[in-house]
Amino acid sequence: MNMKPWLCAVALAGALAVTACTNNGDNGAEVSRPPTASSTEQPSQPTTATSVPSATPEPSASEQPNKPNEETQQHGSDNKADQLARQLVEIRKLAREGRVPGLSYTVHTSLIDDIEEDWGEADRTDAAGKGIYATYAKHHAAFGYNKGSVIFDVRSYADDLKSLSLRDIEQTLGKADSVAENGDDKIYVYQVNERYELKFVIPASKARVDHVSVFSPKDAHNNMAG
Repeated sequence: MNMKPWLCAVALAGALAVTACTNNGDNGAEVSRPPTASSTEQPSQPTTATSVPSATPEPSASEQPNKPNEETQQHGSDNKADQLARQLVEIRKLAREGRVPGLSYTVHTSLIDDIEEDWGEADRTDAAGKGIYATYAKHHAAFGYNKGSVIFDVRSYADDLKSLSLRDIEQTLGKADSVAENGDDKIYVYQVNERYELKFVIPASKARVDHVSVFSPKDAHNNMAG
């Protein structure tokens, strides 16, 4: 048997196999590629959307500043005006009886002797016109009396009268029947009945009542009792 043709065929087949392997190795080698960056390694991209600032929270009821309530203020003003009006109405009512608020002594009927018996001697006495005035500072009061010891003028200097202004007086009692002046004082006179006058004495420097007086002109001119 001739072996030569067979050997040649085997050799050729081996050469083809080697070539194929070589080609496959060249063609099958993976091309080196740059590694793909992982999601954690990728640089962060700037956000294009504009961030919206959060709304400022409203302060709680306890944090909110106290604001004056207009209705409450108006109600308070009305109450004060009502109180002053009632006070003035009471002053006029007592004046018609010859008295001032807070004092039990009465013009025309009380005597200075009665007051001295209750309160002792006056802190000061001053002659004025045809009468004498006794001042009791501790009681915020003064009394004018004639030579017959009859009281013709009762004056109160109580603190609760000193908040009254002319506007307050006129809003409740109307305009005075007459106005007199005594130095820096203006005296607003209301004729409350045939016998008595109600007077509000207001210094120009204060614009508020200094004292209230209930006055009997007839007794002021009567130098003797009876």
